Amino acid sequence: MATFLMTALIWLPMGFTTLDEEPVFPITAIRVEGTESTAIIVATSGLKVGESYTEHRLTLARRALLRLPFVFDADLTLQRGDSYGTYVLVVHIQKVSRMFYRYDFNALDMAGTRAASQSRPLAEEVNDHVLSIGGRHFWGESGLVYATSDLEYKQGDLGLAPGNPIDLGASYYNLLGKGVFLNVNLQLRDVVEEGMLFDPYLQKELNYTGERDPASHLTLALPLNRGVRWLSFSMGYLRERLNFRTGPGEQPVEDGIKETRLSLDLAWVHDSTDDLIFPSQGIRFEAGLAHSRVSSNFSVSLGTENADLVSFELDPVVSRLVDVPTGETHLDERTYTGNNPVEGTELFVSLAAYRPWRYRLNLFARSSLAARVAEHGSLIRDPNAREADLTLGFDREIFVVDARFFLELAGRWHQDDFFRESAIGVETGLAWRTRAGLMRLSIQFQDWHSQTRGPGNAP
Repeated sequence: MATFLMTALIWLPMGFTTLDEEPVFPITAIRVEGTESTAIIVATSGLKVGESYTEHRLTLARRALLRLPFVFDADLTLQRGDSYGTYVLVVHIQKVSRMFYRYDFNALDMAGTRAASQSRPLAEEVNDHVLSIGGRHFWGESGLVYATSDLEYKQGDLGLAPGNPIDLGASYYNLLGKGVFLNVNLQLRDVVEEGMLFDPYLQKELNYTGERDPASHLTLALPLNRGVRWLSFSMGYLRERLNFRTGPGEQPVEDGIKETRLSLDLAWVHDSTDDLIFPSQGIRFEAGLAHSRVSSNFSVSLGTENADLVSFELDPVVSRLVDVPTGETHLDERTYTGNNPVEGTELFVSLAAYRPWRYRLNLFARSSLAARVAEHGSLIRDPNAREADLTLGFDREIFVVDARFFLELAGRWHQDDFFRESAIGVETGLAWRTRAGLMRLSIQFQDWHSQTRGPGNAP
């Protein structure tokens, strides 16, 4: 907790405050202890030598420091300046370890219905273990490079998670000496995943495999006001390949998609929360636009030359893209290709509010809304999508500092031209952190329902 030791010891001149005004403290120097990254700390705090600040403004500066990923704790202290009525601000930083980890264990019990051509009951129990490890290294006064990877423990062996995921990145916290934040991130993956997806046109599940090239992401944030508000711009680029095939005993059809995706996000952010991991007070609000441009190259293979295609019908959308009449059953060729360039713009808003209460309880509420506001082309994924979620809960400090018990009630809803999905659930568990990392153990119960809204079902 921020302390202002000299406030009670130094008599303020009458010219600096009145009974109706909050005391102000003229700052003649800022001294940073506990880290060599002085420029990052000063730029993030938004404080400047030669300015005067209230205690509330200094509290906001401390909150901004606690939202830095490499700061474990921060303490602000006022000391006497060289001249009467002035102060030296001492900022003491306790950093996290250079090597860090995060471990999440979630025991999920899920029940509900999943609808294709007819409703099917769904009951599933999943124990999800996610262990991430990484390291960071400071360069210069404002730079930081890092690397992280996800691990999996299976059958007594510890190794990289499926896909061999590795994230590499670099951040610069005081670009141009104006407190501008810049981050560049590169995600490396092998085979992303394999499994089954439901095709809303064929009304059946298809086997699929996916691969992804290295994905890049850039974020630029410009401070607008006192380290609390920013204008954020981000850009992402990725290429992936998805291959779909029908199951045994069905018409031998393979559908391959090579997709190139460019995303651009612009957002206004207000964040006055007091901690990055365990916020107990403050508000975080974000609103903006997300624009994506996707180019999909299709390749539809209709099995062997002797395959019986009498009962086969291409998806209406894919049929048009590869220039094959919908419903055509006697086809002259065995492989068809096509390209589908599309664009979509989404409006999003999110709000999170935290407030301390009695008995060391902290109440919180989080909500977000997103809706597609513009589309160009035939979207294969989530056409006319809109979604919302709401989480209510509380946490409480237990036993030791930086350990919390939490309870959350959450609901979410998604709808597009293909699907309507909804879920409601409750989650409870323990979370605690040290300078080396964060551990989170939870149990979750969820009631989940999905309904197909494909051709013939959509309004």
